Amino acid sequence: MKMWLGGRLKEAVAQRKKFLPRGHEVAGREAEEHLTKIIAAGIKGTHWRIWEGLRIPNKNGRRREIDCIVVGGEEVLLIEQKHWSGNMEVIQEDGKEKVIQHRRSGEEMDHGDVFGTIKLKGTILQHHHGASEFFSVSMRPFVIFSNRNLEVPPSVQGRDDCWSLNDILNYLPNSGGVDPSKDGLSPADVALAATLDRLGSWDTLHLWGGHTINGDVFSTSTNSGPIEELFYQHRDRITKIRVNADRSLLKALFKRPRLYLDIADKDGVFDTCEAFPDGKLNYKRAGSSQRRSIEWRHITGIELTSRVVDDEDGVPRAPTDFSQIVTNDSGVVSTRVSSIGEGSNTMQLGVVNDNSTLQADESTNTDVEEIDEVEEPKGHGWIQGLAIMFGLAGAGALAQTKENCREVLVTPATTFNHPELGPISLPPMYETVCQQVPNPSVEGAIFCFGMVIFLEIVLPIIRWIKSKGS
Repeated sequence: MKMWLGGRLKEAVAQRKKFLPRGHEVAGREAEEHLTKIIAAGIKGTHWRIWEGLRIPNKNGRRREIDCIVVGGEEVLLIEQKHWSGNMEVIQEDGKEKVIQHRRSGEEMDHGDVFGTIKLKGTILQHHHGASEFFSVSMRPFVIFSNRNLEVPPSVQGRDDCWSLNDILNYLPNSGGVDPSKDGLSPADVALAATLDRLGSWDTLHLWGGHTINGDVFSTSTNSGPIEELFYQHRDRITKIRVNADRSLLKALFKRPRLYLDIADKDGVFDTCEAFPDGKLNYKRAGSSQRRSIEWRHITGIELTSRVVDDEDGVPRAPTDFSQIVTNDSGVVSTRVSSIGEGSNTMQLGVVNDNSTLQADESTNTDVEEIDEVEEPKGHGWIQGLAIMFGLAGAGALAQTKENCREVLVTPATTFNHPELGPISLPPMYETVCQQVPNPSVEGAIFCFGMVIFLEIVLPIIRWIKSKGS
């Protein structure tokens, strides 16, 4: 579908909107990456393994994230990293621990029972792993405060569930720690590694400007273009999406800004398609229960690692789109798992009951939006050509220059004595230097861009009003 010049420029400007990263989020990510690199170096060349950001499902389906898991030693390390600043204290309230952070700004943050939370996550992992006594493993959950600008009380530093970076290094095999896995991981560790390999982490959205969002990506809107069907069919397969966009205002004068997506799985790019800029990607941000959406025009890349494990068959699957969750008359929550039948207004649903079996159900498909193609009026081609010409002329009027010349003194006036002629005076010598300086024609630019506005905005409105009147 063609796009008028005004629409093309508007779209190019919209795609160039920048979403800048937040300072504390960047610092937290960098601290996590730094810790992961240190641990990776400490186990390099051994049979030990490391996972970061895994989310462990509990009995209710909620997933709890563990920052880092290390398998290979006498105990499995479950690491909760906090990159705070200021100072902190641990207090007792109603028989429970609470960790209070006092920021340098004077703000007080109640982080709850940080030490109890990582212990709870260890219990959830043990339950999810569900290994027999023969394959049970000992787990060591602890918290590390990685920011040197945080004052940690000695009473907290001395706790068994509070480790320092040196404690971690001393535990790793390449730093002098004990390595019981020299000949390979134990059967219990192998079984746990298999469980962890089936789990996922957060999906990550990369926006233009450097900002990133962690959460669960569910679906695309129905006006997203070709990517909608491809995303629906291959959601479980897709691991990365790279968005290729040309955000040039100059090129927008001649052609419509478009988005082309490289769709990849674990083996690399397997398909390429287009996404409509005003289409949306639906997601839920980490730590929030609110559903959100972001337009494709603002996205530069996506990493899809979020997975939910079906305990019946052990097959990892992508998160369910909450907009497709329905409740039948018996109160059973179900999700759509099959496709729309051709030539029909009904959709077959797979209803998941308490016994995890599938039953057939029907639901009228009433939430599918139709996208109408907008036809451009006849004779629009020459109008668009004129608009482009005036646009270029306006740009040229603003960019025009003039030659500015001036005399530059090369040699000042001098006087010397000639043996025969006496005193002789030489005049100063000048050189003419010319350079191009900006000399924009504001009046010309206003006229040209005014014509563009008339051709691309005013004239279509007039024609639309006339068409309505007829």
